[in-house]
Amino acid sequence: MAKLAKTSIPDDIMYYEILSRLPVESLIRLKSVSKTWLSVISSSVFVKSFIDRAYTNAKDDKTLVVQLCGEKEVDRHSYALFHLGSGQLVTNLGSPYSSDGEEYLVDFERDEAVLIGSDCGIVCLLVSVEVKDYDDYCDGFDIHLSSMYRTYIYLWNPATKRVNLISADNDHNETCREVIGFGFDCMNLDFKVIRAVCDQYGDVDYFGVYSANRNSWKQIEVDPIDDFYYNTDVYSNGCLFDVCLHGFLLCTGYRGMIAFDLHKELLYCRLELPDIDCETVEATITDFNDSIAVFTSNDEKFKLWTLDDEECLRGGEVKTSWTMMLRIDLGQPIQFVVGYFNHGDLLLVSKDGSLLSYNFDKKEARELEARFDYRQVFKYTESLISVQGSEPVYSWSDSEDDYSDSEDNDSDQEDDD
Repeated sequence: MAKLAKTSIPDDIMYYEILSRLPVESLIRLKSVSKTWLSVISSSVFVKSFIDRAYTNAKDDKTLVVQLCGEKEVDRHSYALFHLGSGQLVTNLGSPYSSDGEEYLVDFERDEAVLIGSDCGIVCLLVSVEVKDYDDYCDGFDIHLSSMYRTYIYLWNPATKRVNLISADNDHNETCREVIGFGFDCMNLDFKVIRAVCDQYGDVDYFGVYSANRNSWKQIEVDPIDDFYYNTDVYSNGCLFDVCLHGFLLCTGYRGMIAFDLHKELLYCRLELPDIDCETVEATITDFNDSIAVFTSNDEKFKLWTLDDEECLRGGEVKTSWTMMLRIDLGQPIQFVVGYFNHGDLLLVSKDGSLLSYNFDKKEARELEARFDYRQVFKYTESLISVQGSEPVYSWSDSEDDYSDSEDNDSDQEDDD
């Protein structure tokens, strides 16, 4: 009987074509196989290969990360994965607000916790905590001084169950407003948080960038602006950037679109939006099939426009222009557009507060019953990346849950009864 020839899989095929296709949970276990596998799976080359493959597959994914809301106290402090196709919450992620280190134990109310964004598997959360509240007495007069607030930012990987806590480099008083954004600088493989503090008139007093690679804040100079639009329905103390795409953080302002280049760390303002009045028409920047786009809505009707040339975001001579791609009339009043997600699914909120999913291909809308804060919804793709200095999330098993399993268990229990 002829002997079978021994075959050997080349390392580059094994590592970058086979292992990079595995889920994060499996890769974490495989790190224990050998020092070689630990080194390979932890390397920046492998992580980038994993991210590239994950984002290619994510184009067909409908997984979103959301903040829960409900009657239970644990729900109001937790986050979950929501599947837009099924309209169901699929995995309870728990929360990153506790770790082995006491510095991670920040006392706050749920309304002070805000989901900022999600990119390359890292979820960014903000907690604003009051640090000073006092009355000062002077010559018999009661003078109430402004409360002071401190901003904490969590960079959390739910897949690897690790988190890094960042404290803002300055506090702000209650009359100030914050502008917060989070994204991934794909040129430097660096997660960055931007934070602006504006005075009561809207003028920027401070503008800083946190780099995970540098593990520090850097203050940058920006031209005097008062363009930021404060949507207190989303963040009571300021505003958030709508989306991060192609290395740019983007949002709408009073005088047009605002873009921040994460690689060059430069801010560009007053980029012309489609023919709309920003004071009467709602506008939301979104990712439309990997293109920068803007939804404009006015009561029952809304339009979607795509940006013609991203060079206009880089401060050159290219003029900002848009092309209208879609015009939709739902036949019912719309409060605002949450965003556009994969497979032509649009998430929006009606005037009565109902959460709706609209599919462009089927041209139909359906109401969603899942209970989560629809003001804070982002695409989610799991990854191996953990931010430098991150710590394991403590007592994870107390909060982690799979909704589908719990529903099955409930139904089994009812059958037994």
